[in-house]
Amino acid sequence: MPEIHFTADHHFFHDGIIRMCGRPFSSTDEMNETMIERRNAVVHGNDVVYHLGDFAMKGTAEGCAAVFKRIKGRKHLIVGNHDKARVTSLPWASAPQARMLVRVPGEKVPLVLDHYAMRTWPSAHHGAVHLYGHSHGNLPGMDRRGDGTEFRWTREELVKAA
Repeated sequence: MPEIHFTADHHFFHDGIIRMCGRPFSSTDEMNETMIERRNAVVHGNDVVYHLGDFAMKGTAEGCAAVFKRIKGRKHLIVGNHDKARVTSLPWASAPQARMLVRVPGEKVPLVLDHYAMRTWPSAHHGAVHLYGHSHGNLPGMDRRGDGTEFRWTREELVKAA
């Protein structure tokens, strides 16, 4: 059975993110290659990946398409503030959206995916879990919500969070 993964804020091609977030890379080429390698070590061909925004900042349409093609999985995009046409026009598995309500097969816990953290979210009173990006891990996860900047959330963790 395919796994489901959540991630955010890769910022492919963005040289400034290396300094702003203290990423341990000397260049965007090194950062891009390392992120592709690490992601492909975790994600397999039929796995589902929800990217919670800011897939790429800067880079050409051709460069974004080349990175996208190399990354494994069936990819869905929650549009982030840096996701311009060069990103939103990529062949995502579903149309890019600002927010998405997802129900994991076999689980009762609905997921609300957004690029931005919210104090409350759709179906929160029904136990929905909220995953977001944008904050680059700088906001604490609490009360059924958490930052999806890294591959941190397994199905078991989501069920426990509810």
